[in-house]
Amino acid sequence: MPRWLYAFLIFTVAALILAVLHVHPLILFVVTGLGILPLAALIGEGVDQVSDYTGERIGGLLFATFGNITEFIISLLAFRRLLHDSSMYVMRAG
Repeated sequence: MPRWLYAFLIFTVAALILAVLHVHPLILFVVTGLGILPLAALIGEGVDQVSDYTGERIGGLLFATFGNITEFIISLLAFRRLLHDSSMYVMRAG
C-alpha cells in the first residue's frame, strides 16, 4: 500500500465525528467514502500476506471472501437502517 494512502485514515476518524455531529448526509457520504479507501487497501494487503503462507488455493479463497468485505459491511448497515427500496424488486404487471 502506498504511504500516501495512510493519510486517508484521518477520514475514517472524521467520518465517525461527523456522524455524531449530524452533518449533511452528502458531506458524510464523501468523507466516509474517502475513509473506506485505506481500510479496503489494508484488508487487501493483509489477505495478500496471509496468502503467502497459505498457498494459492487458500489465498484465492481468502481474496474471494474478503475482497468485497467493505461492500458487504456497507450493505449490512444499509439494510439495518432500511436504506433500500424493495419496490424495485417487484415485477409490475401490465
